[in-house]
Amino acid sequence: MESDLDQWRNEDTTPGQLRRIQDGQIWQTLSGPDGHPFFDNSDDRPNSSELRVGISIGFDGQVFLFSFQRSAFSGSHSTGVLSVSIANLDTHLRYRVENVLLCGLTPGPRELSGDELQKFICEFVTDLLRLYEHGLLVRTPQYPNGRLVRVALVCISCDHPALCRMAGFGDHSMNSCMCTKCELPHDMLFEEAGLTINSRPTRSTQEHLRRAQEYKTLNGKKEREQFFKKHASRWFEFSRLPYFDPVRMAIIDPMHNILLGVVKTQWCDVWIQGKTLRGRTATKKVPRELDEIHEILANFEMPRWVARLPSDVGYPAGGSLTSDEWKAMVLVYCLIVIPLIWEEWGPASDKEYQEQLKKLKPSASTQSSSRSQHGKLNKKSKTSQDQPQPRMHPQDADNFLTLAAALKIILARTIDVSELERAQDLLQAYLLKYREVSETSN
Repeated sequence: MESDLDQWRNEDTTPGQLRRIQDGQIWQTLSGPDGHPFFDNSDDRPNSSELRVGISIGFDGQVFLFSFQRSAFSGSHSTGVLSVSIANLDTHLRYRVENVLLCGLTPGPRELSGDELQKFICEFVTDLLRLYEHGLLVRTPQYPNGRLVRVALVCISCDHPALCRMAGFGDHSMNSCMCTKCELPHDMLFEEAGLTINSRPTRSTQEHLRRAQEYKTLNGKKEREQFFKKHASRWFEFSRLPYFDPVRMAIIDPMHNILLGVVKTQWCDVWIQGKTLRGRTATKKVPRELDEIHEILANFEMPRWVARLPSDVGYPAGGSLTSDEWKAMVLVYCLIVIPLIWEEWGPASDKEYQEQLKKLKPSASTQSSSRSQHGKLNKKSKTSQDQPQPRMHPQDADNFLTLAAALKIILARTIDVSELERAQDLLQAYLLKYREVSETSN
């Protein structure tokens, strides 16, 4: 293990490529207690015998332990899991069960609030501070007389609610600022400005740390709630680490942010629940879009390392997909499936939409008469929400391919820095088109 922890020092870095965490700016610029880079890899670095370890912290604030389904009256117990992975290790070693450290379980029986969580992780942060500033002398096979080991936190990686509690940010319930990276009010989230990348000012690290300290000085619960509601900042224990930048080093992991976020929303919320992709009819069991998707998927021959989708994907019987299956869906299967489905079923959807519009015309004239007589629509009249909407938007399939093209760059094992601008442009185009299509459909 000692050799594995130092192996990153012997691997070459290719300029312009991001293949591992050591290629990132945080790893290369994080300052050590002596003022030199903490992960200095130069030949003449001071204290070259020290073992420098970088860790990433994950926290899942709501893991259900006990929930008996046999009775609707049975109670449930949830706990939070605090874990650490060693960033020094190569990817194939980093997430093995024996190498992931379980550092704590919150007591439950419910999810901890932001302030309660700080009490839970207080001693853990104190240990991190000691390991960074003073280190720990450990006897190792290479240094039988003892080797000084220092540890630094390189990132906190969670889903959005847990991340906000860990790093003192306001979550989606905060209208003043619900983003950990920029100053985005909640009511602007689905506006064009809210979906435009880099359109909002970046959150200030120093301002966030200052408000965290100010929050700590407040005594009353009501006073703290008002402060948090106004500034979307509160005290968090990791602010005690002198090198920790909560804006840059607290991230939503790609699994939650992209696969279980964007991709799942497009498939489940928009296409399945929105009836764009329909299952077989209830009475005569006439196959429709989902059934044709299953027929196409059955003909795929994929290598073993590509995740297989459930045979009934899209139906309740298909269950919930894993993040690996969502990744395979967006980067492999749906690149072929979705254009075929839109080509096959799009004309019928458009014909259905045109017929609905024809049926609406008589009632539209009735609405006009009612409006002229009463000054406003009668409560029994049709409203704009009753207007028929196209079930399959003609641009939806192409927009999905735009998303897939962006994710092919972002989720690659090796990222070419020169392609990041293109990935951002593609993602931006997808978001704005998604908003346009949603407005057309609502």
